Amino acid sequence: MSYPVYYPTPIKGETVFSWVARAHSYSGYPSFRNQSLKALQIKTELASTEFPSYIAKLAQSSCVDEQWIVQFMTGINYYRPFQTQAQYQQLQTDLLSGNTAYMHSRYGMVANRLLTEPVLKSCPACVTYDEAQHGFAYWHVIHQLAGVTCCPLHGLMLHSEKRIRSFAAQPEPSEVVEASANEFNLSTCIAMTFIDEPIFFAKSDLVRVLKNRLFEMGMVTACGNIRKRLLEPLMIEELGKLSDCAHFKRLACGLRRGSYPANLFYKPHNQYHPLKYYFFIHCLFGSWERFKAAMEAQPVKEIKTPKEQAQCPSSLIDNSLIIKHLKDSGSMRKIAAQTGKSIAYIKKVAANNQITVDKRPSKIFSVDERDIWRKLMVGIPTEVIAKEHGISQGAVELILGKFSELVTLRKAIRFNNKRQQCRQEIDSFCQCHPQCRQKEVRANCGASYMWLYKHDKCWLEQHLPSPIPRALRYLGK
Repeated sequence: MSYPVYYPTPIKGETVFSWVARAHSYSGYPSFRNQSLKALQIKTELASTEFPSYIAKLAQSSCVDEQWIVQFMTGINYYRPFQTQAQYQQLQTDLLSGNTAYMHSRYGMVANRLLTEPVLKSCPACVTYDEAQHGFAYWHVIHQLAGVTCCPLHGLMLHSEKRIRSFAAQPEPSEVVEASANEFNLSTCIAMTFIDEPIFFAKSDLVRVLKNRLFEMGMVTACGNIRKRLLEPLMIEELGKLSDCAHFKRLACGLRRGSYPANLFYKPHNQYHPLKYYFFIHCLFGSWERFKAAMEAQPVKEIKTPKEQAQCPSSLIDNSLIIKHLKDSGSMRKIAAQTGKSIAYIKKVAANNQITVDKRPSKIFSVDERDIWRKLMVGIPTEVIAKEHGISQGAVELILGKFSELVTLRKAIRFNNKRQQCRQEIDSFCQCHPQCRQKEVRANCGASYMWLYKHDKCWLEQHLPSPIPRALRYLGK
């Protein structure tokens, strides 16, 4: 059975779902799921998803250009600055072809655990203005972007409404709440990027500009490494000034683990969620304009590791003398005393000239070696043993290398300790919350849950709370 349908004129900046919801309100059909979606030839019930799979069909039926719909009615520009041009074109192709089932996985959102929130957001001031200007309110694309928690135009906190598949929700008037300065600055930074002209940043240039900014702030060492102990408290303090949002909680979790923002520099070619870049830019530059100006400025000389000074003729003579003594099987300590070089330098000269040297641990007697062996056997870390005996960690590792079975044993000890730690965390949470559900355990003990799921799944399934009965899962009980 075919249904008549009326397509209202789409508005630039309106979401595709908002357009479909307005079509439903004009159609007069009582059921959005069973009648309006069929009339619009939409075969999915996830009409409000971030990446709709029905854009091409909707464009064909309404005679609206599909490229215009993708450009001005979806959040595709949110991902543009931190993707290559090929990745961005593939994203457009997937949207137009309806290949959106695994798009969140392909573009790093699942791996970064920053999925789209199951809510629709609206600004009270925008609702009032739209009703006065157009006669109706609609969902704005810019309000639905991850990390945007206040209206960039009016500076008001956005009102959130839960998405319901069978309901063509439309914005309603809500309470007016002023946003904080930090909240407004971050939302404005994301909004300015979204409406800016098409930009594609090379990962190497992006990392260089961010690192140079950190260098100006005194958070980069002379060797080019990030001072995480100074940077992480600054970002955690900035997160504390923002609202209680699920995306901000995930960023805080990454900061506590130490993976973020270090992974942006040490693994730059991985695919990261744009919010990780937006928040980092907000912390370093304060606004999108300052960051963009830094990207467009002349390249700043990259921070490089200090190089060793060129060897002078006297050092070449010393090297020849070192090589002669090494070939005569001389003691490295006597060679160091004669040439004025360190033992580490002599070992380097020996390695460069392929001269075999005795690398037995120095200052370690048989009694001490036996004691070190016992400590290695019970799994004590090598750095702790080295500190107790006043020797280098490398000397302890040389002793460890003599006994290959100790390496396997220590791996098993570390595995058992990790398993016991994860089990205790799960047990403690379940005892403190006897009425908890499995999803609550996973949300509060995520790292331990995933480790046990991978390495000790049988124990995890036996000690987790019983799952919700299937008959009650969709009743909200």
